[in-house]
Amino acid sequence: MFEGEETAKTLYSRRVIPQSKVLFTGMAADEVERYADALVNHDIEVESVSDPRVACERIGEEQFDTVVSAYPLASGDIGRIVSALRSPPHRDNNCGLVLLTAPASLRAASGLVGRGVSKALSVEEDPNVVGMIVQRIAQASRESLERLPINVEVECRFDRDLDIWKTENISSGGMLVATENSPPEGSRFRFSLQLGDEPICGQAKVVRRVTMKREPAEGFGARFLSFNNNDKSRLMAHLEEARARERVTE
Repeated sequence: MFEGEETAKTLYSRRVIPQSKVLFTGMAADEVERYADALVNHDIEVESVSDPRVACERIGEEQFDTVVSAYPLASGDIGRIVSALRSPPHRDNNCGLVLLTAPASLRAASGLVGRGVSKALSVEEDPNVVGMIVQRIAQASRESLERLPINVEVECRFDRDLDIWKTENISSGGMLVATENSPPEGSRFRFSLQLGDEPICGQAKVVRRVTMKREPAEGFGARFLSFNNNDKSRLMAHLEEARARERVTE
């Protein structure tokens, strides 16, 4: 059922294109295998790297949907994992971080939730329950990466400057904006997306400049930082409608 690689990493997968990819670290192979079966049965590829520092290198090389780590690790290693998840290629999505810990450390691990950690779970939890939670977090991360070809007008206000451009695509985590005058990376701005009867408004940050060599248009990628009122739910509803239309045309 599993394919194993006796190198720096161990890979568990079926011979199909996986729906999501999950990285385990800080755990021995027999510990990972407790959870891998449930995840692989849902077409999720599981990679295991016991050394957290090697795992940080893998995070910089490969796009994962969730990272599952033992807790506690050696001093600073959780912080390194969080930093790696905030760097390319993960900074544009909501890659989850789940901590698995002994019951005695669960309270401390739970204190990290919301500070780079998505969920803290006891190692005594049923492996199928852990698998379901990891699968749900991975799915949410994968959906945040799904960029839908929505072309609408977007107003972007940088301090006193107001620019009106068009989007090339939008996801729940951000948007690709077409322009020949991309603002510098790191620039924050207020946006107003002309979607539906009322605009969807919030704040965003420029995370990369793009060229037509890599994207359908020249411009910049922005990550959503916050939304006004219930605008996040309205955006999610528009994206779900767009996905439904795409499924009909497939």
